[in-house]
Amino acid sequence: MTLKRLDVGVNLALPPDTPISRVLVELAHKMVDAGIDTSTYGYGETVYRSQHSQSSSHKFYDKAKQLYDTRGLPSNLPNRDAIMEFAKTVIRSEIVLRYPKMKILEMTKPRDWTLAKLKAELVSAFDRLHLSGTVRAGLSALDLRDVKHMYRTTYRCWEHGDDLQVLLEPKAYKRQVAYFESIGFDITTPPPVSGEEIPLGDIFTLSNAVEPPPELWGDDDDAEAVEC
Repeated sequence: MTLKRLDVGVNLALPPDTPISRVLVELAHKMVDAGIDTSTYGYGETVYRSQHSQSSSHKFYDKAKQLYDTRGLPSNLPNRDAIMEFAKTVIRSEIVLRYPKMKILEMTKPRDWTLAKLKAELVSAFDRLHLSGTVRAGLSALDLRDVKHMYRTTYRCWEHGDDLQVLLEPKAYKRQVAYFESIGFDITTPPPVSGEEIPLGDIFTLSNAVEPPPELWGDDDDAEAVEC
């Protein structure tokens, strides 16, 4: 058996009171600013580093949304609700290793990949990010995917304290003020200042990886595998 592709995944803890869309949008902006080959899908749904590389790529995405959109869990699956609830609390991160890279490493057989070597690839992938910047938590419970597409940039500018009357023409400003009033936000006043600024580097790091709670694991053999 020869490996043509190997996916290695890890779950990263999502900061409390912070929609995953907001975190992934900030991640994408910082990756672009850093000159990283970046691809995005949806709005705060999926972010790739070097998506089309024939060597390796790195993916971050909203696993809960993927499961809801694809109905990816059978209705009769044990602990289905608990699994879905766990997925809402994490950012899914996966590296994809492709055959050309594995051939160079002379690691094209399943037995070549020990847990230590897999972890080393994860460490290398995260080290490439060199992330700066922060994401603001707790400012509001608003998920930007619930905002109409043409108003998302306005919300992010308001949230970061920009003067919208300078950025927008008067008619556009009036129209957007009315829209945000309709969903419960007054963008004519400054945003709250209580939102905690969380460094992106503290989120997108292996030290922030979390395991599913014990009740979601199967038998004792599974638990042993985790310990290994």
